[in-house]
Amino acid sequence: MVKKIIITGLVSVISTASFAGKQIVLDHVPSTHHSGSSYIGAAVGVGSPNAVTGSVFAGYGKKVGKDERFYLGGEVTGSVTSGYTFNNYRYGSTRHTYNPSLGASFIPGVMLTPTLMAYGRIGANVTHFSHGDNYPAAQLGLGLQKQINPNWAVRGEYVASSGDGFRQRGLPASGQANLGLVYKFDE
Repeated sequence: MVKKIIITGLVSVISTASFAGKQIVLDHVPSTHHSGSSYIGAAVGVGSPNAVTGSVFAGYGKKVGKDERFYLGGEVTGSVTSGYTFNNYRYGSTRHTYNPSLGASFIPGVMLTPTLMAYGRIGANVTHFSHGDNYPAAQLGLGLQKQINPNWAVRGEYVASSGDGFRQRGLPASGQANLGLVYKFDE
């Protein structure tokens, strides 16, 4: 139920801001990416299996290309997840929890409008599972980010992670939908 509410919220915020942008005068908001900018942010998300996540992130990004239609960025993320899996095959009926993770991502994007960006996430993270296990995982994701004013943006994304920590617990991957708020520092 919580997952459906967050996903519905993601779709509502992004679609309302992008389709109503001209009516509420958001499409003329100046971008802070021209010479590159640092940013920080926070996000909440829900995912599989049985996970609720809070994260903080920091990064640097820059529009590139003749018309500045493309975006290149990098980001580091720290998150805390409340999630668990039950694996009746390999570990009996043991409950495996996973909590903190640290990650880094390359973020390429394309500007759909002057204030709306579609982006991808290619990265890696290390997740700490119960019983002291730390496992690396690859991450791939897709998202949309909407600039609301020169310093603030909202983003929604879906990120999939896959690595040994998940496979050893009977899971091919973990998926997560996130809704975040971004603060961009002045150039």
